Amino acid sequence: MGQTTPNIGIYIPDAGETNYDASFEAGMNNIDAHDHSGGPNKGVPLSSSGLADGSVTKEKLATDVVTSGEGLAIDGGNPNAIIADGILNSLFKIGSNGVLCRTAAGTANARTITGTSNEIVVTNGDGVSGNPTIGIADTVLSSTQPAFYAFLATDATNVTGNGTIYTILCDDVQKNQPSGTPPYTAGTGLFAAPVTGTYLLIGKVRIKDFAGATGFQMRISTTGQLFVGPEDVPVATAAGFYSMSFMCIAPMTATDTASLQVQVTGLAGDTVDVDADANDAVTFFAGYLLF
Repeated sequence: MGQTTPNIGIYIPDAGETNYDASFEAGMNNIDAHDHSGGPNKGVPLSSSGLADGSVTKEKLATDVVTSGEGLAIDGGNPNAIIADGILNSLFKIGSNGVLCRTAAGTANARTITGTSNEIVVTNGDGVSGNPTIGIADTVLSSTQPAFYAFLATDATNVTGNGTIYTILCDDVQKNQPSGTPPYTAGTGLFAAPVTGTYLLIGKVRIKDFAGATGFQMRISTTGQLFVGPEDVPVATAAGFYSMSFMCIAPMTATDTASLQVQVTGLAGDTVDVDADANDAVTFFAGYLLF
């Protein structure tokens, strides 16, 4: 008479149960590839196509991977979170008010990117509604680009003629930037370089009452160098005026100054006037930063 083998069942404990010994647990792991240690999210198998959801958790990672010394740590308040810590936390920080990602301190502020007026334009800088957009504006139109332009609106009378070098005080200032500390001062006729760089400086001078003069020269004087324009013998026009223009490229260090000067020679005294006009720039001084 045949014997029927009864069905044999295998008891698999629920997660968290500990009423079995270590050898039994090892046997269960070998049979069904489950982790029966009883820890959170245990009992999830390894699938044939890879790791099933939950089969690898933070508790299973070696301590040399998730450790503050390596820049990663476990978030005590969230068992499924790995956070930046140690050196990574320091690298990601942009200050006490924000970081790139969650840190051990619990902050989760996004980096904010700001722009500079007329130079770099940033749209949606905090990235709240998507990625920021960054554009480079035309720096030539920048309100921070050092530049000035002033002309003489009132005659400077009896200032040269006997070799005197006269600094022209252009009193009608049309352009003077940056606005925080305007570089040109009408009262002294001095342009003070806001930043170190190479500047283009331009001047024009018109004189009158120079009959008998034997020499006329324009000069642009900077702290580090004197730029001397061409020498000429002024010949009176029908209106009795004589003009000369001159420009130079001047390397200047921040706070160096530049001024426009004129020198007339050959007369017994300083009887020559620098001509001006309230509406037209017959005498002017201008300049701007090249690079």
